[in-house]
Amino acid sequence: MRRSLLVPCLLLFFSAVARPGLATAADAAPAASVANSAAAASEQASVETVQSVWDSLMQGNLQDLADIRAKADDLLARLPGLGAALNKSVNDIDEEFRKLAAIAQVSRSMPAELTVVTERTRRLLERLDSQTAPLEDALAALTGRLDELTALEVDATDPAGAAMQRFRADLDATRRKITQLQTTVARSLAPARSLRADMEAQQERMQKAMPTLWRDYYLSAAGKLFDPASWSAELTRLQTIDEVLSLRLSTEIPQTWQEWLFVLVRVIVVMAPLAVLLYLSRRAAARAPDPIRDGWLRIVRNSAFWLILGLGLHYAAWSNGKMYQIVASFGTMSLCWGQMTLAWDLHAFGHPDQSRLSPLWPMFLPMLVGMVLLYFDPFPLFLAAAWLTAQAFILRRLHTLPKPEEGLPRLLLQGFTVVGWLSLLLTLFGFARLSILLCMLYTALAVCVQQDVALVRVGNMVDQYLPKEGGRGIAAGLLLALVLPAALLVATLAPTLWILAYPGGAYLLQHVASMGFNVGAVSFNAIQVVSIFIAFYLTRSLITVGRTFLDGIRRQGVQLDSTLVGPFQTAYTYFLWALFALYVLSSLGFSLTSLTVVAGGLSVGVGFGMQNIVQNFISGLMVIFGQIIREGDVVEVSNITGTVRRVNIRSTQVETFDNATVFIPNSQFLSNTFTNWTHNGRMVRREVAVGVAYGSDMALAMKLLTQAALEHPKVLRYPEPLVFFTDFAASSLNLLLRYWVANIDHGMTTMTDIRLRINELYAKHDIEISFPQLDVHIRDQAAPTEEGNGASADGGLQHPTDKPDANNAPSPAQPTARL
Repeated sequence: MRRSLLVPCLLLFFSAVARPGLATAADAAPAASVANSAAAASEQASVETVQSVWDSLMQGNLQDLADIRAKADDLLARLPGLGAALNKSVNDIDEEFRKLAAIAQVSRSMPAELTVVTERTRRLLERLDSQTAPLEDALAALTGRLDELTALEVDATDPAGAAMQRFRADLDATRRKITQLQTTVARSLAPARSLRADMEAQQERMQKAMPTLWRDYYLSAAGKLFDPASWSAELTRLQTIDEVLSLRLSTEIPQTWQEWLFVLVRVIVVMAPLAVLLYLSRRAAARAPDPIRDGWLRIVRNSAFWLILGLGLHYAAWSNGKMYQIVASFGTMSLCWGQMTLAWDLHAFGHPDQSRLSPLWPMFLPMLVGMVLLYFDPFPLFLAAAWLTAQAFILRRLHTLPKPEEGLPRLLLQGFTVVGWLSLLLTLFGFARLSILLCMLYTALAVCVQQDVALVRVGNMVDQYLPKEGGRGIAAGLLLALVLPAALLVATLAPTLWILAYPGGAYLLQHVASMGFNVGAVSFNAIQVVSIFIAFYLTRSLITVGRTFLDGIRRQGVQLDSTLVGPFQTAYTYFLWALFALYVLSSLGFSLTSLTVVAGGLSVGVGFGMQNIVQNFISGLMVIFGQIIREGDVVEVSNITGTVRRVNIRSTQVETFDNATVFIPNSQFLSNTFTNWTHNGRMVRREVAVGVAYGSDMALAMKLLTQAALEHPKVLRYPEPLVFFTDFAASSLNLLLRYWVANIDHGMTTMTDIRLRINELYAKHDIEISFPQLDVHIRDQAAPTEEGNGASADGGLQHPTDKPDANNAPSPAQPTARL
């Protein structure tokens, strides 16, 4: 193909080289015959050069065609021997495949055996491919090379030339040779291809039936435990257990020393780097605070080895596309014990006196016994009897063991006791395999709960020792906010490896992942739920990281208004939640058209029932970014005075001076008049009014007011305190003292202190603080006569026709009493 592209490029190049000479000759004078001769000579030279290059390329292509024909002839000569060897290998593979097909037919309701048959069939397919690959690869290489040369025929610029005619003849001969070779090779490969199709069809059928078989394997009853006839049938089938075990061992452990060596190398590849990291971490932990150092060293000595070994064995179990079930089972046991021990080590973090043995260790015994029974999979009644014996022993041990003092381990063990009795009942009713699975699931749940609770506790402990100031404080806070959620997620998902090591674990996970339900046109399954849960957790983690970062900026004194941090945090939080909502809608299959319909419905809802909500939302954005109120401001709105603690999108949280929290809709700050006492700063002016009696020395009274203000340490000297004579009142001469304080929080205390000082100074200088007075005139009336007593029957009121006595009228000369 490179040569096919090279020829046109060379032709274009030489044509371009030739054209300038022609153009120059055309521009010369017509009478310059010498120039015309030179141009003709140059053109002839360029044509000869192109022809020379083309001829050399044709010679190379002809040589390539000769090489292809030689290789094809060699392959045709060797084809009978290759075909005979291939037929022998295909016959051997076909014979083994027929045996596997017979086993699959007999064991069509036994998923454990079918899993082995599926794995053996897959390996036979790999073996068959390795036998047919040399022929197919050689033929494909020759065909590909011929296709490259064929492209030259299309790119030829002189299709009628002699060199091209010869090239076409050789190309046709080579093509016929390759066609003959393809026919012969296809005839030789026909049995192998037919066998491959049969093997793939059977493997596809078994793979399709496997999830249902494994589900029935765990969820269906396995026979009558107390029926002698069932036991007789079991004893008859027990005679074939050797054949079944040998078949399983042939696929579930390495068969050659090369495979064993490969598994060992994969274990070392995982364990060696992790061991080095642990060693380095021990040296780093020596500089940590004592509780963290002791806790980490406990983990390194107690649980780290089992975790590393389990990871290495699991990694080694998946080799070259194969899964060695026994190796994975050992890895699962190591991981189970390591995670159980790690959960206890984390729980005992900071308490080095705690025992190194986890109180949850009784849960490990059912895991071990159950996995062994399911792997060797004796026939159902034998499995049920063995599991029943193990359960009785475990429940007895749980009854005799001392209960742990800690609340969470005690609660988890009590739950395990309940699960143990429930699994015992399931075994008695014939559901022994389901009983084993139930115990394993509860153990995984218990370990996850203890790990997650302990991780949160350790995270809080570590946070106490992290730096709080400077760039290191910000980096430490961000690192903890990222690491802790990731550790919780890993600890929660780690038991998935336990399930994979159980017989049929991969199919069970596949079945659980495909389980779902439909709500209208929207479908839900386990994968969607898990992905949404992970996205939710990541969103929360990112929000925590972002808010921690912004808080760190506020603490570090960066050139940023601290009152903007809260609005930025709010906007950042709502932005991430909006992205999460879009992801959820996308994962559930909502299209943009559906979202448009929903948006239209929301607009109608806004117009009717959500008007206030949207109004407050928009008002919140205007309040936040308009900065009319900020956190820490003292505001007065609708007869409510307090300090703004938080400005949200919908409402503002105000804390009154009575320590009551009031949520004020944001729309009130835009639609009504309100007072922000601290919008321009914390400095405020306060007033103290006082009235002195008529006749007081006003100059002295005003001087004493100024003195009382200046004596207070929290009263500002600038602006200076001022005293005003405001009014001649009915009973007093009114004075007004105005002064400034640096902080509004000191307003009430300074007013109280200044009033007390004014009272002292006025009393000392005999200045009377006036109060309202009232003159009451007492009328002097004569004693009532007998007629008057008679008239008193109507209430002692004078008859309207009676005339008042002039002597009873009040006189200005009469004495008065002041109240």
